[in-house]
Amino acid sequence: MLSPAVQDFIEIFGSDGSFIFIERFNNRKPVFHTQSASEIIAANAHFPCHPTASVTYASEIIYSRPSMREGMIKTIANDVSVTIVFADSGALATYLVSEAAKLDHAPYVSGSGILMDLVMRSSEAR
Repeated sequence: MLSPAVQDFIEIFGSDGSFIFIERFNNRKPVFHTQSASEIIAANAHFPCHPTASVTYASEIIYSRPSMREGMIKTIANDVSVTIVFADSGALATYLVSEAAKLDHAPYVSGSGILMDLVMRSSEAR
């Protein structure tokens, strides 16, 4: 079964792009699981996640914007409110995961992550 947020991204982007599913732990670095949109569509399933999890979008534009790229890598590595990321391409997803894995384990919760969590929970309650 696909989470609603993943379904939304597949409706928008079709079989293009890849998802990064992030397993978070208290005392160690996260584990990253990458699946292409085409794999998810074919299997009609993806890595298990919370049904109300939101998806963070990573565009190819971050290659040309160093501060955006660094921010996205830090978010993927350590923002505990982020558990799914959609990247425009498999290459971008692979790059982001490899760079995020290099960072020290320094978990935090971003303000935007808290807001998105509230929005997703509110929309599910309706």
